[in-house]
Amino acid sequence: MIIRSIEVSGENRRPASLFFAKGLNLIAGPSNTGKSYVIECIKFVLGASSVPKPIKESAGYDSVTLSIEEDGVVFTLSRKFVVNATTILTTENGNQVVFKGRHSPNLKNLSNYFLSKIGLNNKLLLLSKEKQTTQALTLRTLESILVVDEKRIVADYSPLGTGQRTEVTLERSFLKTLLTGVDDSRAKDTRDTDASPELIKRKIKSLEELIRLIFPDSSTPTTSADEINDQIGKVDKSITDIDLSIQDLISSKSSLLRNRSDNLNQASQLEAEIRDAKALHQRFSLLMEKYGSDRSRVVGVSEAALLLDNYSEINCPTCGSNFDEMASDVDIEIVLQSARAEAKKIDVQMRDLNATIDELNFNIRITTADIEKLKSDVDTMDVEIQSDIGDRLSQLAFTKNGFFLKRIELAGDLARLEGRSSAQIELDKLRNYGDRENVSYEIDDFSDQISLFIANVEAVLKRWGFPDYSPTKFVDKSRDLEIGGTPRKDFGKGYRAVACSAFVIGLMKTLIVAKRHPGFVVLDSPLTTYKKADIEQGDADESIESDMVYSVYRDLCEAYAENQIIIFDNQEPDLDLIPLMNYQHFTKNVNVGRYGFFPAN
Repeated sequence: MIIRSIEVSGENRRPASLFFAKGLNLIAGPSNTGKSYVIECIKFVLGASSVPKPIKESAGYDSVTLSIEEDGVVFTLSRKFVVNATTILTTENGNQVVFKGRHSPNLKNLSNYFLSKIGLNNKLLLLSKEKQTTQALTLRTLESILVVDEKRIVADYSPLGTGQRTEVTLERSFLKTLLTGVDDSRAKDTRDTDASPELIKRKIKSLEELIRLIFPDSSTPTTSADEINDQIGKVDKSITDIDLSIQDLISSKSSLLRNRSDNLNQASQLEAEIRDAKALHQRFSLLMEKYGSDRSRVVGVSEAALLLDNYSEINCPTCGSNFDEMASDVDIEIVLQSARAEAKKIDVQMRDLNATIDELNFNIRITTADIEKLKSDVDTMDVEIQSDIGDRLSQLAFTKNGFFLKRIELAGDLARLEGRSSAQIELDKLRNYGDRENVSYEIDDFSDQISLFIANVEAVLKRWGFPDYSPTKFVDKSRDLEIGGTPRKDFGKGYRAVACSAFVIGLMKTLIVAKRHPGFVVLDSPLTTYKKADIEQGDADESIESDMVYSVYRDLCEAYAENQIIIFDNQEPDLDLIPLMNYQHFTKNVNVGRYGFFPAN
């Protein structure tokens, strides 16, 4: 799973977006260019309750969309910049699902949807060993190892939590669940059995009353569970035998059913032919009307020519002068011959068309008769099918329904018997519980998994050139690293940030094998060199050595090509490393490159 893009949008605003790829993605540049704002947007769209803190450039932007690719399929998560806003999941084919922001086990929400993809949904973490209380593992819990902001990356407390003393047990349970895949839901069972004798007596009395109400003697089967299961097996066999009888009955009439289907198909084809013939008949009728019109026009021409021939001398209608008959260029006889020839030609076409129409009408009558014959044969077949198998099928179906009802009755008897048995077992457990000390709960040992995890972290620190990286240890009390004998919290901010980055990246490498990690990590300022004023005041350990910066970037380019690491930092990479990463540079200069996350005004 990798993040493909993030986009912040608003009405009448140019979208602000970033695009990412597999491997190392580095967004570098000076402060106040929107890098930390992007981190807050990623956390918000993944379920954080706090809306990203507005900055000057974000005015008018009201929503964020995160595009994620999983196994080649892309889906998006969108959320409005409103407290408790819902999250809208849009699949690649455009389907949408609305998730409520609050996590709740077994309900449709973003946390369950996301965690189910890495096998961590419905996990319970131990909150208190003394009270054996638990807390659901949510996407917000997982965020601590996926999206590390600028504040947490330099913090002097465990990368697994927020530094609260009340979260000591929770952080250990969280790490154990990640590394082993086994949560601490057993603590709830321990808590439920840890009760005082007086409470146990009240539970016994309540359970006895409940058994009497739900399972009165009259409703409890007298036969054993094995006997009921045997009866259910016999009923199931009877139902199977009826199904086979129905199949045999239908098969015996398969030839008749096929003939019926063939007749219906043939009738359907003939009806289509009639529709085509009628459409053709209509076109021919229109053509016949056109021929008639043409013939009338030719006859009219002939009559006009004859009339003109009879009046050889005419006067001009305007001045009354006589026209000389010989002065006309029109040969009346030629006109008459042409008109007669055209009329004869039209007569031949009309006779041919009439013959075609008659043949078409004949074919329509014959085809209609064929259709009626086919449908009559189908009706006859229906009567035969109904008389042969209809009554038998109804009888078999009635018998099968009776067996189904019997099976439902037997299943009810078995459920009552098993329910009463389970209730009785629970009642006997309570009666035998007696007066004893409270049951304690301890998180299972997972030292082997921690050893593997820390070996991965130490390998990362070695490749990065971290001073005195060996031995690297996990301190259970602080849930944090000890590097070369020095607790991580005792290093300067710069080295704390690098060690925190190694912690979450080493954890990703460990979990990705077991498919309990999405495969991406977002880090805010893991390599930032702090203000010169800090160094001048003697805080030399507040910055990272330049050779370590090169080593970190080079290793992230080379070792994580199949995963995704997104870094927002002030530290720019060496030029020879830029081709190996997806590099984007914010300049904070409207005239050079990209100004920042938001488009420059």
